[in-house]
Amino acid sequence: MWKVLLCEDEPVVRAALVEQIPWEQAGFTLIAEADNGADALELIRSLQPDLVITDIVMPGLDGIELLQQARAFSEARFVMLTCMNEFEYVRLALEYGASGYLLKLSADEKALGEMLGKLDKELKEQSLHQGSREPFRFQQEYRELWERLLSGRDAATGREEAGYLHRLHELYPLAEVRVLLPACRKNAEMVEAQWKQALPSQCLLHRVDHSGVITFVVWMGSAAAPPLPQQEEPLQPEPGCAIVRRGGSSYLGLLELWRSALLELNSLWYEDGGAAGQEERAPGGQGTDPQPGGAEEQPQERTACIPAVGWSLSWSKEKRWMRCLEARDREGLRQLAGEIWREMRQAFVWFFQAEGMADRLLTLAAHVWDRADPPTVDAYAGAGGHIALKMRLEEQLDRFLEELYQSERTDTGREEINRVMEYVLLHLKEDISLRAMAHYVNLDERYLSTLFSKQTGGTFIYFLQQARVARAKSLLLETDLPIREIGEQTGFANENYFYRIFKRWTGETPAQFRKGKP
Repeated sequence: MWKVLLCEDEPVVRAALVEQIPWEQAGFTLIAEADNGADALELIRSLQPDLVITDIVMPGLDGIELLQQARAFSEARFVMLTCMNEFEYVRLALEYGASGYLLKLSADEKALGEMLGKLDKELKEQSLHQGSREPFRFQQEYRELWERLLSGRDAATGREEAGYLHRLHELYPLAEVRVLLPACRKNAEMVEAQWKQALPSQCLLHRVDHSGVITFVVWMGSAAAPPLPQQEEPLQPEPGCAIVRRGGSSYLGLLELWRSALLELNSLWYEDGGAAGQEERAPGGQGTDPQPGGAEEQPQERTACIPAVGWSLSWSKEKRWMRCLEARDREGLRQLAGEIWREMRQAFVWFFQAEGMADRLLTLAAHVWDRADPPTVDAYAGAGGHIALKMRLEEQLDRFLEELYQSERTDTGREEINRVMEYVLLHLKEDISLRAMAHYVNLDERYLSTLFSKQTGGTFIYFLQQARVARAKSLLLETDLPIREIGEQTGFANENYFYRIFKRWTGETPAQFRKGKP
């Protein structure tokens, strides 16, 4: 309980405040009363209250002078009692560090309760940070928890010294962990603001960001504290924003709450989001908020799989990815992405590590394809599950390739011919015929052949061979791919045909061309 001294020179007002304020309910206890500033100053010196509620206008030592002199030996919070015509005094009191003020004649029970709730939170923060030069060093302890969680080490090996979170447990006996769903991260700021507004004043909200995962830890002053509400507009149609765990708030207990919530979310990820983003996920597996309790919730059956520790992409797969990028092999990239995604699923790697893999693969594509604008997290943000993330990756790769080929193509003045040329450049590896292209642009085959020659100055076969040889030349100069593989990547039916066409266009065989490169 926080200790309170009440100083008011009017007995009727003082008695009304004593009776009207819900002291115990708000976490305060009234330890002394005074009817003048001089007596109040001595009581502050001897009793060291946490909160002083004092009238501003009193004979002798007034409330502002009391505040100024008490500051020399007390860190007590001050709330000033005032009348309607005394706001100049209120302004001075606030400048000297008063926490707030109350109007004597209009302060009802609700206003008094809100003021005490605000002060309770301030006093708890002051107590936690007292003597510390780093008021937000709790983030370091959250990081330690995070690293321990990822390492897979037994929770029993956690820190034992009484750190910030240990002391926090003494003031807030219950914790709630909320891990934001990937699809809802774009609304993180809005969610945080709404939750802060909805929380009772006795609660404390911490936001923790690691590896792209946003976690909110709600510290509650009692087990009866109400849960955070489900979201209203404008977050629809995603009313459920987080996986929720509530239970004991010791340091190691918090680790288990966090681990359990992340494992639940990881399982939903590999169900391709399941119902994630559509309903609130509580420890019981239902769409309702968890019931408060004194012990940690047990992990659900779906969280039985434990993510592999230290999983990474093999060098052989990364090398294949680079080769597919260099060859602009769209289908090869898709096939390899499928293999990587299956491997991650089998290892049950953390969902944020899967997002990191998508980021790495896109970054490599941007580097090889010489993009001026590297991909950002927006390229895959909002993917609610493992398959959805792979689809986002493929969409981005397709967009990169289309933009790359668009920058290289010549506008012929006819949209149908432009589309044919773009298709050819995007699908050089495939078996491409004039008949298939006529069907693609919905034109007669003979008419397309005539129109293509008219708009480009050469036949369709001429353009197709030219494009394939040009791409083969780039691969011969820029990569160490085997010649046979380059022929396959550029759509030549066999190695002999590749040699013959390449020499017709360049006067050299592929091997001679590569040997003579600068």
